[in-house]
Amino acid sequence: MSRIVKVSNGDYRLQVQTGGNIILDTQATNGKVLVIGDLDVQGALTYIESTNTQVTDNIIQLNYGQTGNGISAGNNYTSGIEVERGNYSAAQFIFNEQLTHYDATSSSNVSGTWSARTANGTLNAIQLRTIVTDGVGNLSFDLLNSNITLRVANSSNYYLNVLDDNDLVTKKWVSTYIASNYVPGSPTQGVALVDRVIYPATNGTTISNASSSIEANNTNIVFQIAQTTISTLDTNGLTTGYVRIGGGSGAQLNTITNTSSNNLIITATNGTVEVNAVLNLDNQSATPSYSVGTSKIYSSATNGPGKSGIFFTNSNNQTPDELISRNRAVLLSILL
Repeated sequence: MSRIVKVSNGDYRLQVQTGGNIILDTQATNGKVLVIGDLDVQGALTYIESTNTQVTDNIIQLNYGQTGNGISAGNNYTSGIEVERGNYSAAQFIFNEQLTHYDATSSSNVSGTWSARTANGTLNAIQLRTIVTDGVGNLSFDLLNSNITLRVANSSNYYLNVLDDNDLVTKKWVSTYIASNYVPGSPTQGVALVDRVIYPATNGTTISNASSSIEANNTNIVFQIAQTTISTLDTNGLTTGYVRIGGGSGAQLNTITNTSSNNLIITATNGTVEVNAVLNLDNQSATPSYSVGTSKIYSSATNGPGKSGIFFTNSNNQTPDELISRNRAVLLSILL
C-alpha cells in the first residue's frame, strides 16, 4: 500500500545524527527512487554504483560555478573526465588552461587545450577515423616549434598505398618516386615535376637570391651560378656564354654558333684539337683579311693557279695564296 507524506505549507526534512545515514531502500535491485524536481547534492563525494547510467542531458557540465578567467589555480587549471584502471594509472581526458596550441584562424598560440593522458602525466593516444575542421580555419599540426616530426606509425608500407590525389605523402614515397626509372604511361613509376631547383634550399630563399639555380619557364630553362646566368636552353638551342649549340630546325640542329662578334674558339688543354671526320669547308664569298699571329685557311669557289680552291693568309703572306694540288705540283715541277 502506498504512503504519501504531504507538507502543504512548508519544507519536509529528514534529519539524523551527525554522520548518520539516510537509506532509501526499495528491497529489490530493480526498484526505483524517483526524484521529481531538481536534485542538489552538497556532499564532498557522490558515489554511483549502478551498472549502467543513462543521462538524458545532452551536455554535462564539469567545474560548475567557476568564476573569473579560465579554470582556477585551485583546480590546478584543469578539468575533465577520469577513468579508473585498477592497478594502472587512471585514464584522463583533461582540458588544461596552461597548455597552449597554435590557432590557424588568429595565427597565434592560445591557451587552453584538451589532453588525453594518464593520471601520472603520461600522454596517451586517441583512435579515430576522421578529423573535421569547421570549414573556416585550416587544419594545423602544432609541433611546438621543436624537432618533433609528423610521422606515420605502425605502417612500414604506407607509401605503397599512396594512390589518391589527396593522400599525404611521406619521405619514403618521395624518395621512391624520384628514384624510380620513369617509363611514360606507367602508373607505378614516377617523375619529379618542378619548375625550379635552387641552392641553398633554405626557408625564404627565392630564385632571385639563390646562389645557384635551375629555373624552368614557359619558353626556356635558365641555369644560374652565383646569381649569374650561365646557360639558357630554349627552342633556339643551348646557349652557354656566347656559344649556341643546336636548336631551330633543319641544318641548324647540327650547328655550333657564336652569337657575338668575337671568334668561335675551340681549345684543348693538351694543345691539340683532333677532328675525326671529313672537314667540310664552305666556299667563302669574300676574301678574309689576315690577322697577326694567326693563319687562316678557307675555301673559294674560284680556283687559282694551284687548282685546289684552298687558300690561306697570314701576316707573313699578307696576300692570300692558294695551296697547290698534287697534279699541278707535278706539272709545275716538270716545267720548271
